[in-house]
Amino acid sequence: MKTIISLLAVSLFAAPAFADIVVEIKSVELLETKANGKSWDLKIPLKKGSQLPDIEVEVVENSKSVFKTPVQKNTNSSSFTAQKFQVTEGSSVIFKVWDKDPAGHDIAAEIPHSFKGQSGDIKLSGGQVKSLVIHVPAPAAPAPKAEAAPAPKAEAAPAPKAEAAPAPKAEAAPAPKAEEAPAAK
Repeated sequence: MKTIISLLAVSLFAAPAFADIVVEIKSVELLETKANGKSWDLKIPLKKGSQLPDIEVEVVENSKSVFKTPVQKNTNSSSFTAQKFQVTEGSSVIFKVWDKDPAGHDIAAEIPHSFKGQSGDIKLSGGQVKSLVIHVPAPAAPAPKAEAAPAPKAEAAPAPKAEAAPAPKAEAAPAPKAEEAPAAK
């Protein structure tokens, strides 16, 4: 049992990791009318642009909403700044473009897209969306393999000059004292 659990743990950690990529929504432009030919919203007298859509772009991945832009009111086209989200390389998403209204929301389009090795500005369209421009940065180039630089040659440090120690002075050993003969009595 421990072996199976260990193998499972190893396979989970050894699974290949897919890189996340950052996607930026740059702009969107809708057609003048809904698919049925009617204006996006009811015209409110004395309110300029009231019949234009209130645009929101929603990003759906694996049936979950992962990002929404702020609503751009009363316009057929809008540019966005700093509207970025992350997806996994190779994944597929659906861009849902909405006309958001207090009384109800109209879908302008659901545009599927797969992120597989593309970069730069990508123009999408579908339904009542004339264009949806997203930007995917080019993948970072892998860092060049650093070759091991040869180790600098160690130069032998000059040996310290040995100062000659003064030669020990030879001291003459004291001459043995002559034994005194016992004094005659």
